[in-house]
Amino acid sequence: MIQRPFGLENALLGFLNQKPQHGYQLHQRISDPAQLGLIWRVKQSQLYALLVKLEKSGYVSSSMMSQETHPPRRVFTLTDKGQAVYLAWLTSPVRRPNQIRQEFIAKLFFALIEGKEEVLSFIHRQKEFSLE
Repeated sequence: MIQRPFGLENALLGFLNQKPQHGYQLHQRISDPAQLGLIWRVKQSQLYALLVKLEKSGYVSSSMMSQETHPPRRVFTLTDKGQAVYLAWLTSPVRRPNQIRQEFIAKLFFALIEGKEEVLSFIHRQKEFSLE
């Protein structure tokens, strides 16, 4: 049985939803305080292990990209299955109060990238869920 990704893995899917990237780029983005670096700390080796897990689950695919002056790099691309999982995560409310600090902020971050409508929709869904 394939497990669904959790917060940090979904954040990786979110970055890959924007464009294919190699592991070092993803590590820089997830570590950047202007992005998600204030809510998650991840070692580069842990990030690569998560990418391998996501690839084995069919959420991402990878290929080698050659470079003229540097060794080839493995570039990760979001699959259709990965995009569906990411969008389901992004549009669902945070279910547990202890996940607000990381997951809600991460979802809000990616909703902001999607645009104003997605932000308003996400906040409305979270509010409705919280009032139930």
